[in-house]
Amino acid sequence: MKFYARINCVKKILVIIVLSLSISSRLLADHCGHDTDDSWKYTSSKSYASWTFKNTTDKSIVITHIGLKSKSDKIMADVKKDIYLKPFGVAYGKIYVGDLNLDVAGVGFTRCRYGNVAKKKSTPFKPKQKSGSQKWLDKIRGN
Repeated sequence: MKFYARINCVKKILVIIVLSLSISSRLLADHCGHDTDDSWKYTSSKSYASWTFKNTTDKSIVITHIGLKSKSDKIMADVKKDIYLKPFGVAYGKIYVGDLNLDVAGVGFTRCRYGNVAKKKSTPFKPKQKSGSQKWLDKIRGN
């Protein structure tokens, strides 16, 4: 009886391991960084780092951050962006690096997500309301 209980316990553990491996491999495989061809270079004056993004899939991608790491893998610059990359499209971005020591700079990096750029909600101009005393003054003046 104990033998069968141990076998059932081992089976449960194996099932849990197999399921967790399949889920984690699916999550890692579904990363937008694998679906873009990124390249970057410094501009001629070395004041900016300029990126070219190419979407190799039929999914919409948003580049959310552009940055620069040092040779020792420390983040030197990390700039939040919202660059829309349409399916099979090309987009460009750049960041200012003129105030960084580029002698220690290593590689550029990006972060992304699937989806579209969020639309910014604009609020219409609402004029400031007059105070009660200002309304009385206007009535006295005849306005």
